[in-house]
Amino acid sequence: MSAFSKMVLRMAVVLCVLPSALAGCKASGKESPAAAGQPPFMSAVASTPPQTDDAPPPKKTGGFDGKRAFAHVAKQVGFGPRPSGSEAIAKLQDYVQSELSNYGCKVEADDFHADTPIGRLPMKNIVAKIPGEKPA
Repeated sequence: MSAFSKMVLRMAVVLCVLPSALAGCKASGKESPAAAGQPPFMSAVASTPPQTDDAPPPKKTGGFDGKRAFAHVAKQVGFGPRPSGSEAIAKLQDYVQSELSNYGCKVEADDFHADTPIGRLPMKNIVAKIPGEKPA
């Protein structure tokens, strides 16, 4: 297995396992009063979203568009908590697959079920193949 394949596999595992792991986290009960009315994992420091008006233009960042990246993150967070098997994770998966397809990537989905501490849950690996300059 090539180094690139191993990296892609690791990323897929993290993207599948991370939502389940975070869903199992419990609050410590020591939250500050300012964080009491906020969603989990939010702090008083993060209560105001950063402004993207200061983002440098893509021509100054090697093509990276900070405003567009922020919009994608905001859209993903907008789905709400996304534990495995939830309607929100299904919406996020559809969004990711759609966006990748729109960018010209060949998208494959690997649906499966995995045993977790809270039972057997549906999971999905999303693999995007970015077209290269030469045929494979």
